[in-house]
Amino acid sequence: MLNNSSILIFLKNDKVNLKIEQIRNSRENIINQFNTR
Repeated sequence: MLNNSSILIFLKNDKVNLKIEQIRNSRENIINQFNTR
């Protein structure tokens, strides 16, 4: 039981980290687009 919940928490954190990374990447992309114009 404890093992399962810790795995679930880990998966949730992983999803959150992925989202953060995507947001960061898209922000950088937007900045890069402005810089190349």
